[in-house]
Amino acid sequence: MSRESRCAMMPLANGDEINAPVVISTVDPARTMLGMVDPVWLDPEFLHAVRQIKMRGCTAFVMYALDAVPEVTGLPDPKAALASMVTLTPTTDALERSYDAAKYGRLSEHPHVEFTIPSLRWPRLAPEGKHVLVARAQYAPYSLADGATWDGPRSSTLTDCVTSVIARAIPRFANHILGCAVMTPVDLERKFGLTEGAVTQGEITLDQILFMRPVAGWGRHAMPVDGLYLGGSGAHPGPGILGGAGWLAAKRALK
Repeated sequence: MSRESRCAMMPLANGDEINAPVVISTVDPARTMLGMVDPVWLDPEFLHAVRQIKMRGCTAFVMYALDAVPEVTGLPDPKAALASMVTLTPTTDALERSYDAAKYGRLSEHPHVEFTIPSLRWPRLAPEGKHVLVARAQYAPYSLADGATWDGPRSSTLTDCVTSVIARAIPRFANHILGCAVMTPVDLERKFGLTEGAVTQGEITLDQILFMRPVAGWGRHAMPVDGLYLGGSGAHPGPGILGGAGWLAAKRALK
């Protein structure tokens, strides 16, 4: 991506090159700096810091096709609630127990599940009268214990766990399912280029938050290669403010 320590062009997967004296990368910091920049132009200490970024993705998604909006009791306006984000973990203790499994490389039997039915807001996402439900499941670790891999049976187990959690809140949920698809952290890495399936482009820990993103001393979006900026959630302020990193990176580049 660079020539003489300055951004000069962007190579594409098919071998084409686009002249680009300014590049804002929304790819995660490790993939950007270790995979797209010739390391000869980077300080060894900076490279070492980037290699130490903790990714450890533990989020999976299960997407359901439904024949109708599931019936939910106890809500004053069920459709408005289901069009927003619904969290199904009742206590912080339950959330901690869900995370415990991931710490040891196991899939949680009682995952933390959040879901929404986006077709209530955007009907074109599904055929008329049908709907899609997208469930975000934690914790499903990228790296499994004992050399296990994310194969078909484990993906099916994850899907069953998520379906069970939703069914506890919506008892007739399974009756509405027309089909479903799952994306494990490995699938997220393969399809979207998210290193270790980390949708946050780096864990949200005390040493990797706010101005510590991507690494200490480089939280102002400009990278050591002139003309290269980070604008993804791996940069300040992180994933909590949607589009925040890109906006700040663009302002910095425009200066």
